[in-house]
Amino acid sequence: MGKIVKFKFLKIDAKISEDLIGEVSINNHVSIKELKQDENVLELIFEYSSKYSKDNKDLAIITFGGLIGYSDEKAKIDGYVKDWAKDKKLPKEAMSPMLNFVLTKCNIESLKVSQVLNLPSPIPLPEVKVQ
Repeated sequence: MGKIVKFKFLKIDAKISEDLIGEVSINNHVSIKELKQDENVLELIFEYSSKYSKDNKDLAIITFGGLIGYSDEKAKIDGYVKDWAKDKKLPKEAMSPMLNFVLTKCNIESLKVSQVLNLPSPIPLPEVKVQ
């Protein structure tokens, strides 16, 4: 079974283009930009974004770019690279742990950045309801 062996942010960017007044829509998205192989390590270059919009107009965005490395048997990694070259897809056994790791790291960092910029949290936070 494979495991995550590397993770680092390569880019952190945030921009507010207009004040956020009233209800806004927040959409989080992660995408794979590139895939590389280093022996028995699969390296994915990813981009994560949290977009704040209202009435189809972008008001703010938080973006992270980074690299994640996934190690497994060389034969499996070779197969993943071939699959990616063919149809830009990876099997769930490799994709799930990598995307979950990326989402965990990026959600935490986007929460921090949203606090600095005084933006609403890009992820739902627990709420206490007093009865």
